[in-house]
Formats: sequence, structure tokens, C-alpha cells
Amino acid sequence: MPDPVSRSGPFRSDHTNADEPPFDGSKPLSEAEGAAAICAAPDEYSTDQDNGEWSAGVMHLLSRSSSMTPVGTTTTHPLSSSEADEPAPRSNSNSERTSATPVAAFYARAGFTSEGDSVYAGVAGVKGSEAGGNLEVLSASVQVGAQSEVQVGLARVGMRSELGSWEIRTIEAEIHHGVHNPDGSTGSNTGVAANAIAAEVTLGSGDTTVTLGVSAGVGIEVSTGVRDADADGVDEQCVRLGYGPGVVGACIEPEGVSEAAAALYEDAKSAIARWVD
Repeated sequence: MPDPVSRSGPFRSDHTNADEPPFDGSKPLSEAEGAAAICAAPDEYSTDQDNGEWSAGVMHLLSRSSSMTPVGTTTTHPLSSSEADEPAPRSNSNSERTSATPVAAFYARAGFTSEGDSVYAGVAGVKGSEAGGNLEVLSASVQVGAQSEVQVGLARVGMRSELGSWEIRTIEAEIHHGVHNPDGSTGSNTGVAANAIAAEVTLGSGDTTVTLGVSAGVGIEVSTGVRDADADGVDEQCVRLGYGPGVVGACIEPEGVSEAAAALYEDAKSAIARWVD
């Protein structure tokens, strides 16, 4: 019986028995060994340098193909920790939807709010937010559910910054009742207003804010609730009152107030001690 053909060398002409497998009982070729065997050629047809170049070329192609994504496969990349932790924009009222929407002309949308407890429909000539500013022109909306409201307005412009926010509204009418309050807290609210023009400013950010507003019109509103704007696990207590041309509101974290009061006391005591000395 002739010797079996070498696994790593070319076939030789003295092994021509087709009924005898050339690799019977031998270990199957690996991908790299198979490529090397295919690329190897008899000495009379190629040089050792050619064999090396062909083998290196095929090995390079094999390594490239093993790292490629198969056709029809979609490669996804995991979200960064900041993207995964970032909360979805709130849309529980008309004003929140303005902040959560890129500026667009001829706005017309309907659907569920972000909490899924109310349905809404709204239209506007221009509506949306960009670069820390809000814009709403010729808008009307209706919402029914845990937060119900009806709103129409000629124009509303607002800006946000690290110091707080401000807003100006013209020719507006609104009625609202529900659990999602204008200051972002959750609790209860009810109100009705009709204004020729109204202006409102909110100072502060995070756990403590103060809101003041004036208007040329009539209205009454009240809201109370809790929120955790700074995401520290401690709720802020919020209250907002409006009557006639004035609005006042505040959100305060009790622990933050206690710490601020304690720090103020220590500063005052130190100042008195230095004055006495």
C-alpha cells in the first residue's frame, strides 16, 4: 500500500488510487493548513519564494474575511452610559411638548403623553425648542386624561439657562386640571386664565427654584406637588399660586433649606465673634 499523501505538500503522480482517501485516518486540515496546501505547488512550477508569497496572500484574505460582518447582518453599538442614563423628554402638557420638539413649521401631532396617562392633539404654525429657547406661534391644543387642558395662543417665546428661565406669552386662553403641574412636579393642579400678555421668570435650577409672573388679564390657578429635579433621591416640595395679574411659586428641597440655614447661622456666628474680638 503506497504511503499516504503528505497533508502539507502537493499531490504526487505515484498516488493515483481514487478508491483510497489520501487523508484516511488523519487529522482534518485547519483553515490555515488548507490554504497553505492549496497554495503550495510542485517544485518544477514555482519557487519557494512564490509559495511563500501566495500563502501569505491567502492568509491575509482569510484574516480579512473573518473580521468582516456577514451580508445582511446589522452591527449595533451599545449606548454610552450618559446616553443610557439620559431621561426621555417629558410631554405631559402643551408647554412640555414644545420643549421636547425640534423647531418645526406647520406642526400637527396627536398621541399619548410621555407618562401614557393622557391623549393629546395639537397644531401650530411654528412650534419647538432649539439652543435653549422655545417658540410657539398660532397654537391650539387639547388634552384629556390624568392631565386635561385646552389651550390657544398667538405667540409664546421662552429661554432657558443655568440661572433659570423666562417666558413671554401674548393673546392666550387656557384651562387645565390634573396631576402634572407647570413646574414639573406631580400632584394636583387646576386653573383658568385669559391674558393679553403675560411674562414669567423662574430663578434657580435643580433643587430650589422661585417663580414670579405678571400679566395683563384675569385668571386663577393653584398647584402643589413633589419632584426630584436634581435626581439626588430627595424630593422637592412645590407650590404655585396665581390670582388676577400675579403668579408666585417655589420648589424647595427641605434638606437643602436646612443645610443652607445651618451654613448661614455658622457664617453669622463667625462674623459676630470677629466683631466682638
